[in-house]
Amino acid sequence: MSVSFNTDSLLDDRERREIRFGRSIVNLESINQLAKLLAREDLSIVHDPAAKTASFTPSTRVLTLPAWNNIPKIVYLLFAGHEIGHALFTPADGFDHPLVRKELLNTPYMGLLNIAEDVRIEKRVKRKYPGLRADFAAGYDRLFSAGFFGVAAADIPEQNLADRLNLRFKMGSAGADIIHFADGVETDFLNRGFNLESFEDAVVYANDLYDYLVDHPQQQQSSQSDDDSNTSDGDESNDSVSSATNESGDESGESAEASSDSSDASSSDSDDASDDADANADADANADADADADADANADADADADADAEGEGTASGDAGSSNDDDSPSFVTITDNASRDAMDSLIDRNAKVSRNLNIPFERVDWKSMIDDTLVILDQFDAHVATSLHDAAASQFFADLREQTSRFLSASKPIVSQLAKEFEMRKAADQHRRSSVSRTGSINVGKLHAYQYEEDIFLRKTMMPDGKNHGMVMYLDLSGSMVRNMSGTIDQLINLVMFCKRVQIPFEVYGFNDEFRVANHDVNHPYALNDVVVNPGAYLRKFISSELKPKDFKRALEYLFFMREYWRVYTSRGTDSTDWMSKYTYLLRPIKSDYLCSTPLDDTLIYAYGILDDFKRRTRVQICNFIILSDGDSNAIRQWKNSPDRGSRESVGYNGCNTEDHYFYDEHTRTRFKSEGRMDHSTGFLLDCIKARLGGIRTIGFYLIPFSGAKTRRIVANAYTGNRGSENLTDAQYETFKKDGVIVSYNAGYDARFLIKAGKSLDFDDGDILDGVADNASLSKIRTAFKTGSKKKVSSRVFINKFAETIS
Repeated sequence: MSVSFNTDSLLDDRERREIRFGRSIVNLESINQLAKLLAREDLSIVHDPAAKTASFTPSTRVLTLPAWNNIPKIVYLLFAGHEIGHALFTPADGFDHPLVRKELLNTPYMGLLNIAEDVRIEKRVKRKYPGLRADFAAGYDRLFSAGFFGVAAADIPEQNLADRLNLRFKMGSAGADIIHFADGVETDFLNRGFNLESFEDAVVYANDLYDYLVDHPQQQQSSQSDDDSNTSDGDESNDSVSSATNESGDESGESAEASSDSSDASSSDSDDASDDADANADADANADADADADADANADADADADADAEGEGTASGDAGSSNDDDSPSFVTITDNASRDAMDSLIDRNAKVSRNLNIPFERVDWKSMIDDTLVILDQFDAHVATSLHDAAASQFFADLREQTSRFLSASKPIVSQLAKEFEMRKAADQHRRSSVSRTGSINVGKLHAYQYEEDIFLRKTMMPDGKNHGMVMYLDLSGSMVRNMSGTIDQLINLVMFCKRVQIPFEVYGFNDEFRVANHDVNHPYALNDVVVNPGAYLRKFISSELKPKDFKRALEYLFFMREYWRVYTSRGTDSTDWMSKYTYLLRPIKSDYLCSTPLDDTLIYAYGILDDFKRRTRVQICNFIILSDGDSNAIRQWKNSPDRGSRESVGYNGCNTEDHYFYDEHTRTRFKSEGRMDHSTGFLLDCIKARLGGIRTIGFYLIPFSGAKTRRIVANAYTGNRGSENLTDAQYETFKKDGVIVSYNAGYDARFLIKAGKSLDFDDGDILDGVADNASLSKIRTAFKTGSKKKVSSRVFINKFAETIS
């Protein structure tokens, strides 16, 4: 008589109460972490309501589990442990094994393969992790009591050999008293099942069992049923299952079954023998490297999952009914029932948890960069087009003169920054220095040889300092317009600092100006890859590799953009200003118009840029500096089909049926997408640092210092949490006084929150400039205090920056 699966009976009173109050009874994050530990690697765990069974993909190391709904933790541990067993020990190409009878995969033969492979991988995973034994025993006890296998204890003697074997294997020693096998062939199959080691063993076992069941269609129960009067009461049988389960974890504890009959004792001894052999064979983790291929196969799917592709529907319930006259007459009731029961536990309304891979190594980053010489040629042509010949010549003459003045005025800042950097670098080198004896006698100490042993010369060993490099990112977004001039001030100072201390550097502007973004985007994306915004590109403005003549031209173009945006945003432009006569005739190149902020998209390109930069320059520490005034655009699309151009929106699929996670295949970490406002910058920076090593990320975040929202903006940037107000009064006062405060969040090793506006400009003039020769003492004192305060503010920034990069 079949038994219906009662999901409610899986739960105890506490679990029912938790569900009634809307609380989860399983911490999925904890289960996911446990699964990763069991698999001995940082797997990605995906819970998919469309998945009928679990599966494992070796190439991406993703374990997909069905979205089970409201099942007890002990059952969840059982299911997860079972699937980890398949992931570890079932070969990915198992069903291509030459011994597998592929023509029978749509018949009950498939169920026999499942039974054989399940007992094999469960034995091995429990051997590898003994702590799972109790979880498996308690979990199967609950499942059997709830009717998961479609039979009650009283009905077991009526089942065919395959079903009795399946129950005995699953229930372990708890089923020894209620599941009996006849001496001879049946006991032999029982013992062989407990001793399966390789996948080939499991296939041969399933083939032999299939042949036996086909040849003995009428032999549906054990010949020892006459001796089973003590198990005829279903209630008593269920009680015995529970009590036996509490006493022993699984088939390894068969010694507790001394009261069972001779056939049971035989099988019990076989279990003990196999487990003893297991213990000896697997004293350490290396024992899992069997001669068979399944030990390190990292399975693509468990034996159950493959039933899907091979036609699982025909293998369940009515699998034996076929138009073929040779179809077997038996049915594996327990295997079919457990599949149907498993399907009923899945929450079909749950969201799919999908990993979207960051294609760091699959994007063609080189094609997305406009080279410096190309930019300079564009600028020359742009000036020639915008101005007539005489005006163009005069413009370049004025530009060279003004750039030279600016660089001269910046020398004190650059010198101070270089001095702080060298001092801190020398201090670090001194801290790591050591003093050693040379072996040579110090002649000056010879007079003391009678009372002092140390008369040898000493030598201080100074280790080589770490060499540095810089890659800088400049935000070309519209919101930067009021701060662009001051930001380029900072940028040019950093460029001249690098030149002064002779460290390699590169400067890029990132943009997505759609009117000029005509790059041919042909990245070889894989399925479920993030798709980079096709309009995003990079402008390589300047680098240390340029020849002196080109380096000077590149500086002049940066200074031109600085001057253009300075005059553009000023009110009542002074007609005597050198740039005022060119502003309305000469704009920056179209590719450098200010647009939005594709920082996250271009960070995917930055991985290749930084990797190439480190390889070429051989720097040990690469400082990756980002100058921006806000959050990045969200990553918007992912590739949802192998078809070219097929894309789906990130954070939205149908009626919000999916949860999307950005996933890095190398670090095996992920970050949940929140759709329009992802804030995934920190995740991408962390991935880049973990992948490359020796990367230090530094942010220059320009904050508008006006209006009631300023404190909230500072708090959000300082804590890294949108909507956070967790900023103390003292911290805010420090920011107002010094014009800068340093935070450490969102993937940055240091993030300088800088008061925007005039505070971006360093005051490098004489403190007493503007004071008349005959000024009073009070005026001189006031001017000195004001000038000193500005100098101190500049030094605060210089000191903190030098400390960070040294």
